[in-house]
Amino acid sequence: MNEFNTLHELYRHIKPALVARCEELRDENINITEEDIFLCLSRLKWKRATNLTIATMIRDIFNVTKEELMEGEKTDGEEK
Repeated sequence: MNEFNTLHELYRHIKPALVARCEELRDENINITEEDIFLCLSRLKWKRATNLTIATMIRDIFNVTKEELMEGEKTDGEEK
């Protein structure tokens, strides 16, 4: 089991999946960054998850929809 001492360590660990998903989304003309996906999923899914695994996080990254990303942007605006 992987345990991370900081959020930065976790981000570095899953970054390859974030990069790959960004490339897929850019092929669909969706301009997004790795950090955007990470923040969106952190707020919409992972914040309230229990027993969250890296495998689940990677699956979420590759399955995140355009609609979820748009919802994440709305949430960003409300939190600022």
